[in-house]
Amino acid sequence: TLVAKETAEGEEMRARAASIALERRVEALRAELRTLMAEHEQSRVVVVMAGVEVERMQAELEACDGNRKRQHIAAEDAMNDCRRGRRAAEASLSAAVEREQVRLQALELEREQRRQHEAAVDAERIRLAREASEQERARVLREM
Repeated sequence: TLVAKETAEGEEMRARAASIALERRVEALRAELRTLMAEHEQSRVVVVMAGVEVERMQAELEACDGNRKRQHIAAEDAMNDCRRGRRAAEASLSAAVEREQVRLQALELEREQRRQHEAAVDAERIRLAREASEQERARVLREM
């Protein structure tokens, strides 16, 4: 019975040691589980933050695309304004050239009229001079 008592005590100690080892193992597994859960939570936070960053970058990209489109439209508008200004300047220049041509024609007509008037005045002077000369000759002939 002493042997049985010692055997029972030995088994009880082994059972306690096994129980303590199991409790330590359970506690270690719980600690590992808490660590894994904390890491999982950190990973989830990182994924959420990455998602937020992706959304922010997408919004930035859309804003840049919108700005590029607005700039393209503004550049087209400026180019169209330039074309309209050029057409207006060409029309204005063309009108100015036409006015200058009309003015030159009027000056040429005036010059021609003046030349004709001067020719008529010269012809009249010549006629009057001849007439005066003929009258002078007739007077001289009468006196003789």
